[in-house]
Amino acid sequence: MQIKTEPASMIVYPNPVEGNGIYIQFRHMIKGNYSLQLFNTTGYLVAGKAIQLLAGSTTELFELNQKFASGKYELVVTGAGIKLRTPVIKQ
Repeated sequence: MQIKTEPASMIVYPNPVEGNGIYIQFRHMIKGNYSLQLFNTTGYLVAGKAIQLLAGSTTELFELNQKFASGKYELVVTGAGIKLRTPVIKQ
């Protein structure tokens, strides 16, 4: 019998972001230390945060400062052998 494991994933909400916080729902994560990095369209690192996640699913708030301008961004999460990317839009 094979045990089916789901791939790690994340959902960002609300997206488009209206305030200065991004909620990230993680699913099927491996326990470990992770890095959250938010890049603008030119590849400049706008914000970063280190977090520790337990195995399974959880939600994390990524708070950003007042300088979080409107535009398109990419959120990159790396750690525990996992790399996830998702677009983020700030209104």
